[in-house]
Amino acid sequence: TNTLSTNPGSISASANPICSGNSTTLSVVGGFLGTGASWQWYTVSCGGTAAGTGSPIIVSPAVTTTYFVRAGGTCNTTTCASLIITVTPLDNPAFTYSSNTYCQTAPNPTPVITGTPGGTFSGPAQIVFISALTGQINLAASTVGGPYAVTYTTGGACPASSSFNITITPALTNASFTYTAPYCQGGVNPTPTGAGVGAGIFSATPAGIVFADANLGTINLTTSVAGTY
Repeated sequence: TNTLSTNPGSISASANPICSGNSTTLSVVGGFLGTGASWQWYTVSCGGTAAGTGSPIIVSPAVTTTYFVRAGGTCNTTTCASLIITVTPLDNPAFTYSSNTYCQTAPNPTPVITGTPGGTFSGPAQIVFISALTGQINLAASTVGGPYAVTYTTGGACPASSSFNITITPALTNASFTYTAPYCQGGVNPTPTGAGVGAGIFSATPAGIVFADANLGTINLTTSVAGTY
């Protein structure tokens, strides 16, 4: 003797609402499957777009969606039970610093959060934050190098995160130097003294100075043009 299916009582969900990109498990509550029957799931309407069979089923809707389920078998097809699964968009974790590269002696930078506020900042051990809430970096206490990935994670119901690469360069070298000018044209080529000598490249304005060694700042007095530089 064949038996009739009875109407499903309702649908339960393991999670509802869900965040975008997540899934939830739907189960039939109540009802009875008759001869040759199975639970048949739909979206749009009862009997609309097929969404699966059996119970439970796992679904991952991209937007808020209504799910319908009914029993269908040899003897009869029941009416549907339905449930709306609400999908909440992820937070926007967008933020930016004014630059990807900072000198270790520069003012401590604070990022601008252009997405969802109220999150926290994190990074590798080489990055020291003055505040994990604002993302302000203590450059002097941080380690030279990089790029280091600074990550911002939102704190809403559907958190998300994004990263920004920061490179920290060494403190500026002491560039101080001095010449014992003035000099006579054709005299012994002078080399300056001071902490900056050998730490960079020398140049002069206006044009007219010719360097015998631009690394040491040695001036070729014979080929240079008389003047004040």
